Amino acid sequence: MSTSILEAVRIQFLNNLFGPLREESERQIAAKKQKDPTAKIVFPYRPLIVDQVALRVLSSVFTMSEIVAEGVSVVEDITKGRQPMPTCEAIYLCAPTDRNVSYINKDFSPDAPEKQYLGIHVFFLDDSSKVIGKFAPETKKVLRSLKELYLSFDPIEELIFTVDDPEGFYNAYSPNGNFNVDHTCSMLAAVCATLEDYPVVRYQKESRLGGRISGDLQARLDDMAKANVIGHVSSRKRSQLIILDRGFDVISPLVHELTYQAATVDLLNINDGQYKYDYEDSRGAVSKVCLLDEKDFLWRRFRHDHISYVYENITKAFREFRKEKEAITAKTAGAADKDSVKDLKEVLKKIPQHQELATKYGVHLDLATKLNKAFTKKIEKCINAEQNMVMHENGDGVKVRDFLEEIASIIPDSGISVENKLRALMLCILSQQGIKEADLNGLFESGSIPPAKRDIVKNMAHLGVPVVVSKVKPSKLPARPARDLEFNLSRWTPLLKDLLEEAVDGKLSATDYPGKDAVPIAGDEDDDGPAQSARKSYGGWAQNKGKKGERKSESKQKTIDNHKPRVIVFVIGCIGYNEMRVAYEVARAKPECDIYLGSHMIATPVKFLDLLSQLTHVQKAAPVDDSARRLTFVAGQSVPEMRL
Repeated sequence: MSTSILEAVRIQFLNNLFGPLREESERQIAAKKQKDPTAKIVFPYRPLIVDQVALRVLSSVFTMSEIVAEGVSVVEDITKGRQPMPTCEAIYLCAPTDRNVSYINKDFSPDAPEKQYLGIHVFFLDDSSKVIGKFAPETKKVLRSLKELYLSFDPIEELIFTVDDPEGFYNAYSPNGNFNVDHTCSMLAAVCATLEDYPVVRYQKESRLGGRISGDLQARLDDMAKANVIGHVSSRKRSQLIILDRGFDVISPLVHELTYQAATVDLLNINDGQYKYDYEDSRGAVSKVCLLDEKDFLWRRFRHDHISYVYENITKAFREFRKEKEAITAKTAGAADKDSVKDLKEVLKKIPQHQELATKYGVHLDLATKLNKAFTKKIEKCINAEQNMVMHENGDGVKVRDFLEEIASIIPDSGISVENKLRALMLCILSQQGIKEADLNGLFESGSIPPAKRDIVKNMAHLGVPVVVSKVKPSKLPARPARDLEFNLSRWTPLLKDLLEEAVDGKLSATDYPGKDAVPIAGDEDDDGPAQSARKSYGGWAQNKGKKGERKSESKQKTIDNHKPRVIVFVIGCIGYNEMRVAYEVARAKPECDIYLGSHMIATPVKFLDLLSQLTHVQKAAPVDDSARRLTFVAGQSVPEMRL
């Protein structure tokens, strides 16, 4: 399995922020003890001041208790007024924006009644060249050091990331959009810096926007390599970063996917991983919102299993857990009877953990039960038609001759939602490569599709696919690798899987996916180890003082596993949960290469319809609420807590 991008982000924070912070504190303590061996010295904890971008990234890889354990006394919002701590040095972690620099300058204004902090160490999440000269003279007096971390993107799962731009889809494909190539390139460069890799950038030949991103990103990476911010390991194949247009595969974001994670967000309409779980205890009926994320081991374990197996697998795992819990309960009673304090303590240590696990199992048993109920005959009918159309044959291998016939009973069915009718209609159009306008209008009327929803279908044209055509030509399914398919309703495999396999095997067409020539790396022939990252630093505090690979305060720095080449795929606009699944499948099947998948956002099929609907609007898409993934500031408190 590929190295987790979450772990890579965590390592960069430990090595470049928290590690040096702790090292400096220990040096200060050692110096004071040398002066006065009898003095009582308190560890110099520091406040950490963050913006929402930094807070979101931090909360993806650390809990609050872990941050405190790294020498942080409190985490506070850069935009809010804070209690002065004139005897403490503070740490600012934020995006390099004029607004954030102005907040920092405000903290040290000559008009302030009291000095805010004794000194400050500023860590920017990206290149700070545009703002570094905007610190006020008063701020410069207390500025001990400044460092760029290149950690501005959002690590979502082990192999999945986004670039914090919910308007990326609109700006990429709307006639009214204004795509920010620089922002996307900056985020992708940060991903490469975090992984400490220097890939060659390739792009889908048909994508003009992909070509622009590829050229600008390769130039940026070349400059970063020259500055030794990133490096290449010459003893292995060169990594690849491949830019894809969403038009590469419009089918996958629309089809129903029947694996646990994808079906949960689709059939149960769960937003931002928040699942409301109802249960009863001694207080009566209780509701709790649970997060389905990387911290939930059952979610990680079962999320890519087919829903036919999920309930059975969770139930089996729960029975094993219950047996273990009963054994511990028996040991507790036995230890109490024997009056063995030592035995009792050992058993009691496991009880809180088992209580937490019992809650997790309860959540997933409830979720799997609701998922089974949501899989109705109507849903099955839709999925069967979808699979027949996109595979150009039914489950028995009989070729589909009339794609419109496949949806003839779906479109007028009042028991099927408008969204599922639209998905079926759009998949029909994609499968037969267009539809006559008269047929389309007839289907709109037959299905009672609201006029406001009809643009969703026509807006697929902005992704480069034919929609309304004068004549529907016979279409053939492109040749694809044969797959072992266990379920008749899960025959479709996202095209991304084919591309990833070809890229790992070195068979991806250089004509269809060209790459810009990279600048030669000095010393490449003799270097057989990972290049040392040299993130720009200003001030000695933020630099390692130990030997290569070591910190004085700890035995060794953590390192990124860099011995395998990587394939990083970035899809402009959005990715679907079925595409995330196949990235994990290829990563497991081909361990000789690390796989990562990113986009501007992750979209459920219903969200994908919403994104398409907005393409002809003048107004841009509204930002996505990702508050569930953040450490949130609570009124009246300066310490953030995780929202559960």
